[in-house]
Amino acid sequence: MHSKKIVILNPARFILFVVTCLCVLSLMTSIVLPLASGQSKTSLIRVEIRSGDTLWSIAQTYNETGKDVRRLVHEIMQANQLDSPIIHAGQTLKIPQM
Repeated sequence: MHSKKIVILNPARFILFVVTCLCVLSLMTSIVLPLASGQSKTSLIRVEIRSGDTLWSIAQTYNETGKDVRRLVHEIMQANQLDSPIIHAGQTLKIPQM
């Protein structure tokens, strides 16, 4: 049997093709997974933070579906574009609700 040898004529163009394919795959995954998990039906409520509140305590208070509190903390951080879990009294947060 004679096997064909694959030769990449333009390595830079091949790398660009692979990176583009990975970006498209990543974009499609970020669109399809939230739709499949029902995240698209999530509504948001606004809560004003009081002294002593933490993201954990807020997530426990508003966890109506019984999901993992860590996941709800993450969702709250995403909904409010928070880089850290530090919150302050008087701040208003959006809390995802199903």
